[in-house]
Amino acid sequence: MVATPDPQVYDLGHLGLVASTVDRVGASTVHVGSLGRAGGASCWSSTQLHIMRPRCASWGPGDITCRGFRIRTMKRVRLQEVAQVAGVSLGLASAVLNGRHVRARPETVERIREAAQRLGYVPDRMAQAMRWGRTGIIALVVPNFANPYYSALAVEVQRAAWEADLEVLVYANPTEDLAQVSRAVSARRVDGGIIVVSHYTPEELKAHLPLEIPWVGVGHALEPLPFDRVSFKDKEAAMDAVRYLADKGYRRIAHLAGPAPSPTAKARLEGYLEAVSALGMPALVQEGTFRYGDNQRALQTLLGWRADALLAGNDLMALEALAFLQDRGVPVPQGMAVVGFDGIPMGEWVRPQLTTIVRSPRASAQAALARLLARLEGAGEPPQEVWLDTSLRPGDSA
Repeated sequence: MVATPDPQVYDLGHLGLVASTVDRVGASTVHVGSLGRAGGASCWSSTQLHIMRPRCASWGPGDITCRGFRIRTMKRVRLQEVAQVAGVSLGLASAVLNGRHVRARPETVERIREAAQRLGYVPDRMAQAMRWGRTGIIALVVPNFANPYYSALAVEVQRAAWEADLEVLVYANPTEDLAQVSRAVSARRVDGGIIVVSHYTPEELKAHLPLEIPWVGVGHALEPLPFDRVSFKDKEAAMDAVRYLADKGYRRIAHLAGPAPSPTAKARLEGYLEAVSALGMPALVQEGTFRYGDNQRALQTLLGWRADALLAGNDLMALEALAFLQDRGVPVPQGMAVVGFDGIPMGEWVRPQLTTIVRSPRASAQAALARLLARLEGAGEPPQEVWLDTSLRPGDSA
C-alpha cells in the first residue's frame, strides 16, 4: 500500500473552537459528535463533514480531515482545569490569574501560574467583562505614526500593558478628529485610555473624551486637565541644550520652533528664550512645523541671520536641517551645529550623528500606565502631573 503524505495540520484553538469528538469514520465522511465555539452554540452538532480522506489516514478524537487537510481542534482550556492541575480551589486560581490580592503562599501562586502557562490558559475577556465589569483592554491615542517617536511610544505602552496583563487598542488620529476616536473607544468598551494630549485643545479633550472612564494624558497642555498627565521637562531641557552649545563656543544660537499653537513648542521656546537671555545672546527664532520637509524657508532665514548653531523643535526638524545644510555646502558642526529634540533612532543612523535631547518613550509609557492602573484600582486623589527628566545624547552634529 502506498501511503499518502500527511496533510497539513491546522490549529483552530485561536478561533475559539472547542474539541470535537470523532464518533464514526466512513469512506468519505466523518461523523462528529459536536464542534462548536467556546461559550456559544455549536457550529455543527452531530453532523457529517464531507472530506477527501487520505489513504492510511489515522483517525482519533479531535482530528477532522476536510478536503485533504487535517484539522486538529483544540479545546479551550477552562479555569477549572488550571485549578485542578495546580491543586487549588477555583476561586483562588481565578484571583491569582486576574491579578487580585490573595493570601496564599508564594509557591502556591507560582504553581497556579505555571499550570496556566503549561496548559495554555488564556483568560476569556468577555467573561471577565461580564463578571468584573472590565474588559482588560485600554486605548492608546496618538496623533500619527509619521513621527517615529509615536511609534516607539506605542511599542512601549504595549510592552508595559502586557506585563500588567492588559491589551492595547491603538488609534492613530492624523485628522485629529477626537470625536471620531471617542466614538470608536466607547464602542469597544475599553477600561481606560492613554492619549497624547498636546495635539488637542483642553476644550476638545473635555468635550469629546468619554470621561466616565479614566484617562492619562501624555505631553504638554495649555491648562490643567481633568485627568492625570505625564510630561517631560522640556523647558529645562531646552535651557540645557542652549548652555551645552554655549559651552562649546557658539554665540549665535538659533531656534527652529514648532508651531505656535502647540504647547510642546511653547515649552521648548520658553526654555530657549530664557537661556539665551541669561547668556546675553540674541534670540534668533523662526517658526516651523514638526514635520520633515516643511521648514526650508525658515532654515534659509536662519542661515541668512548667520546663526552658528541651531536648536530644532524636534528630531525630524533637525534631520531636515542636516540635509538642508549639506545641500548648501555648510559643514556640520563647523559651519552650523545642530541639536534635536526627542531622541528617535534615526538620529543615530545619519552622518554626522545627531546630538539630541532624549525623551524616553519607555519612561513615558511606564509612568502613564502606572497612573492609569492606579485610577483603575480606585485612586481618588485630584488629577496628578508627573514630570520626567530628559537627557542630552551627544553626537557629532554639535
